[in-house]
Amino acid sequence: MAGGYYAAIQLGPCKRPCKGTVIATGTAEEVERYWIPGEVCIGWYPNYEPIRRLSQEGLASARKKRLRRKLEKKFPLFADQFEEAEHRARPQFFDGVRD
Repeated sequence: MAGGYYAAIQLGPCKRPCKGTVIATGTAEEVERYWIPGEVCIGWYPNYEPIRRLSQEGLASARKKRLRRKLEKKFPLFADQFEEAEHRARPQFFDGVRD
């Protein structure tokens, strides 16, 4: 489970925390002493895990499987023909190339 941290934020002229300046970060007890109603707010921010990306081979495999599953559900008799046509139309996409 990802943790997080608390931050004391000096509110800007528009009185919104997203436009303010961070005064202190740490535990709740550490930043609580900075709190002034209407001037400083305390917020909790989660630490997110970095997004893991598939390799080019993994992405290619996933795209091919997804296409096959979709075509077999929608056109079970013609799935092979439509799949070949789609691979010919967009070969780079099904090789796992990202934009």
